[in-house]
Amino acid sequence: MQEEVLSISSPQAFKNIDLFFFISSAVANKKHIREAWDSVVQHFREELEVSDSSIDFGSILELRLDDIARSFGNLESHTLIHGDFKVTNILIDDNEIESQVYAVDWQWFGVGNIAIDVAYFIATSVLSDNGVTYQWERFWKAYQVCWVDFFIYTVVGKWSKMETKDIDLYKQEEKDGLHLRSYPHMKNLFKQSEKFIQALNTSSMFQFNQDH
Repeated sequence: MQEEVLSISSPQAFKNIDLFFFISSAVANKKHIREAWDSVVQHFREELEVSDSSIDFGSILELRLDDIARSFGNLESHTLIHGDFKVTNILIDDNEIESQVYAVDWQWFGVGNIAIDVAYFIATSVLSDNGVTYQWERFWKAYQVCWVDFFIYTVVGKWSKMETKDIDLYKQEEKDGLHLRSYPHMKNLFKQSEKFIQALNTSSMFQFNQDH
């Protein structure tokens, strides 16, 4: 079924969407995460409420890059995904008969783990101050890996190249995710990434990577 859909879709469809860096290598190199995070701290430390203990978060991520990559490669349950699933790519037709929801802008459409779309949508569009819980532990671990990977891409490919004045420009355009034009969303993306890395450090997923 997946191959049939891909065969009639845009030639730009990706048969296997893995790390954000594989589809965005022109603007982000994950190996630069430490230097990129230092730049983010320099420009946005107050807005993101970066504590003294979090200043070296870039170094922590740098040490775990291989684990994140291997964990991503070990994720199961691949399906057709949107690849850029954010609120600005969702249209709602609320008519008198029934409400219909449409997803647009399928340029990153392909095959991947469903947690990619879920993590991307929540990271760029929805605040989750009270936390998000899921019944399936396997999906939750996949979600954490996808979230952290997107955070690394955002730091290297976006935030490290921005200053505070750029936030106002993104607000005016309103076409990019809220992770680029809302300090509360930026802070949430960062804080959740810290929590997820701590959880993954003691999880069976990272321990599995170390044993293989």
